[in-house]
Amino acid sequence: MDNLLKKASILITPTAYDTSVINAIKPQSSPFADLDFTRATAGSNVGTANRENASGVIEQVAQNVPRIDYTGGIAHWLIEPLSTNLITYSEDFLHSSWQHNSSLNITANATTSPSGATNATRVELSGSGSRMGAEIALTDEKSYTLSFYAKNNGGTANLTATFDGQSADQAYTITNSFARYSFTFTATATETSQIRLFSGATDIDAFIWGAQFEELSYVTSYIPTSGSTVTRAEDGFGLNTTLDTSLINSTEGTFYVEMAALDNNLVDRNISLSDGTNDNTIKFRYMTNSNELQVLCKKQVNQAKFVTTSFDITNFLKIGVRFKENDFACFVNGNELTDTATGGSGSTFTANTLTKIKSTRGDSAFDFEGKVKCIAVFKEILTDGELMCLTS
Repeated sequence: MDNLLKKASILITPTAYDTSVINAIKPQSSPFADLDFTRATAGSNVGTANRENASGVIEQVAQNVPRIDYTGGIAHWLIEPLSTNLITYSEDFLHSSWQHNSSLNITANATTSPSGATNATRVELSGSGSRMGAEIALTDEKSYTLSFYAKNNGGTANLTATFDGQSADQAYTITNSFARYSFTFTATATETSQIRLFSGATDIDAFIWGAQFEELSYVTSYIPTSGSTVTRAEDGFGLNTTLDTSLINSTEGTFYVEMAALDNNLVDRNISLSDGTNDNTIKFRYMTNSNELQVLCKKQVNQAKFVTTSFDITNFLKIGVRFKENDFACFVNGNELTDTATGGSGSTFTANTLTKIKSTRGDSAFDFEGKVKCIAVFKEILTDGELMCLTS
């Protein structure tokens, strides 16, 4: 695979500043990427967002700087939608917005948190009546996700999260290392509910940090708050300038992406090589059916269409498609897909048509949300054997 990628005329990876990787596009001043990234949030921390770095530390990234995230151990760009942390004091569990009962003991700044600072809170819960809670407004039938970082202070702790008045609760086994725990549910009434963290039948001595509650069906990167809700804007990427046409052969070539969805949440999301419109585009597309991936080569109408639901789209998929007059093919994780549009015999693009790489379908619609390890463009078609090797 690595030798094949070295044949690419454009190769963009999260480690593109490494001299061992081909840099077909001049990197930005930041050593993080070759693409243009956007993320602009209103408020005091304009455009900032968090990532997990190579050392496992949660750290802030500045406005319009891509997030190379190492969650899971392998570098990838993290591309997330807009989300708001509805908990107003995400690290200060002694604040009056968090309600406690008398059998609860809380110690601030008790140990090092996943941020690398000494700001994690020790929570000692004594008996089944002990709990800590925060008031949250919920809307009926909306999906929400609670998340927090925790570790036990020796032994094994069992912690339960529940929502007062809702048919929702989740038990967790907290280990001796910090980990992030999450819980997604759908509200059953429009009301103000209390998030409750309590011990169940046993005493608990644990550390907690970074509480988050967001109106999404899955967890996103941590958004710190201190006195109000905070919104992180969506990420986007692309090339704001037109690609040098010497890097792309629009009449024939191969487009390759290694990507994963954040959740199988039935949302249309795209990465494309195009002319900046949805008329002339090659796009890798998660669809509104469960685990559906589409790969489309469109010249006004589809010249090739490949569809599969055989993969878990939240796992990284290696996807490669070749395009040439009457010669289209697509492989995903080493498996060839069937062209349902023209059986591989569609028309190719005219010279100098494909000039944009974008986190949309070609125009500005249906933005990508997910994780990306690699984007590559080849000026020539790859054989079936090469595509199988590249995507395996």
